[in-house]
Amino acid sequence: DDIDTIAFLTPERARFLEYDLTRMVYNLAHPDKPVVAVIGDLSLGGTTLNNFRPMAVLEQGLQLFDIRPLSGAIDKIPDDASMVILAQPQIREEKTLYAIDQFVMRGGRVLAFVDPLTEALDANMTPGRAPKQTAVSDIDKLLNSWGVAMSDKVVGDRQRGEDVSAGAAR
Repeated sequence: DDIDTIAFLTPERARFLEYDLTRMVYNLAHPDKPVVAVIGDLSLGGTTLNNFRPMAVLEQGLQLFDIRPLSGAIDKIPDDASMVILAQPQIREEKTLYAIDQFVMRGGRVLAFVDPLTEALDANMTPGRAPKQTAVSDIDKLLNSWGVAMSDKVVGDRQRGEDVSAGAAR
């Protein structure tokens, strides 16, 4: 029982018309956006390096979800949250891990973005050296209890003319 409009149609957005209409119908059918809690140290909202431009996942997510960042020691995931996104979290508090686990046990869903070989968490890292701490080591106990294991394999590309085997065995 509501109205939504497309103010004007432009040729540049012609290929997105079906998407725009579908999103409008969805928003009209679901006026209350689902709540998504975000825990982590990955700068989804942007950094000084990119002039604080939010990552695409956050920009797109805000169109369909009520995204709420959680920080510090967390006693309980809010009851109205339908999903938790773990974005490269550094979780030191056991009670936060317990709160996430209890959320999952209540039927909540978790989307985890964790890089076992991240360099983003150790700002003072010397190039070429392994990071001292990773998001996976912080939540390894939780992942193991869920039956999730992270691989330490790396997929990457190579520079033109570079020997493919040079970095493969490291």
